[in-house]
Amino acid sequence: MEGGAPLPELRIPKVVQPEPLPEPASAELPPATQPRFDFYSILPKQEVVIPDEELHPGSERDSGSGASSSWTVQVGSFRSFQDADGVRARLALQGIESHISMSEGQLSTWHRVRVGPIASRRQADRLRSKLQRLNFQPMILKAE
Repeated sequence: MEGGAPLPELRIPKVVQPEPLPEPASAELPPATQPRFDFYSILPKQEVVIPDEELHPGSERDSGSGASSSWTVQVGSFRSFQDADGVRARLALQGIESHISMSEGQLSTWHRVRVGPIASRRQADRLRSKLQRLNFQPMILKAE
């Protein structure tokens, strides 16, 4: 090279291969200690259907009488009838039939948008989930 400093000599490090690990004495477990996973074949045959009454103890039947309960899902409560009617219309567009019930409070009248009666708590839970996906904040009530 002209007028420049000589390039440093490149040194390539020597690659060292690691020593192989010793083989274990026995790669297999003795038959008595090998895990057995029978549940893969047993569980699919053991489907259990739980009745609604057991999922929600005491909620499906009235205490003492044995008569079936019914449920109502309240979608909203409004002071103005127009607001309640607007929600009722939105529900109708989704195929959900609802009604407006009026309740007199101490200071004003409330217009409650409700769906029901519904025969089982499970159906009411499904409706509540659907309404939550539609951005409502529903509440399940036991009908009297």
